[in-house]
Amino acid sequence: MKVNDATHLRHMTWTYTWYNSDGTTNAGNAGTPDIGSSAGTDNCLNTSNCDTEKFVADVNAAALCGGNDWRMPTQRELLTLVHAGTNFPSIDTTYFPNTIGAGLSRFYSGTSAASLPSFARVVNFNLGISTASAKSGSNFVRLVRGKQF
Repeated sequence: MKVNDATHLRHMTWTYTWYNSDGTTNAGNAGTPDIGSSAGTDNCLNTSNCDTEKFVADVNAAALCGGNDWRMPTQRELLTLVHAGTNFPSIDTTYFPNTIGAGLSRFYSGTSAASLPSFARVVNFNLGISTASAKSGSNFVRLVRGKQF
């Protein structure tokens, strides 16, 4: 879950570019790696690690919640978190406190957009919908553990 602590990896306002160097899962477009000087994209605890691949590595290295098998969720997995009975945010804040409910509130999935490889699927937790966002953009990230479904 997100925390309201700017000294923590899981701070609620940190955002990342989408980057996945694995050519078997990135739909032919790795996205935008953070190199520490990307204007507008350096909004995380370690400003040279503000891309999704580096964030996953940092969380695993820190063994957050006792685990080192954190990964990006699929679009489908993120959509299972949508609470259709609420909006702004459309997620159960009892289980997912500190989810930003104003603005775009888009969370990257690990899923590339099939028809637009330079885009990744996102879930907008304001409205509870899935759209696509440029991999070079800056969006929130929520990681998962366990077998992918």
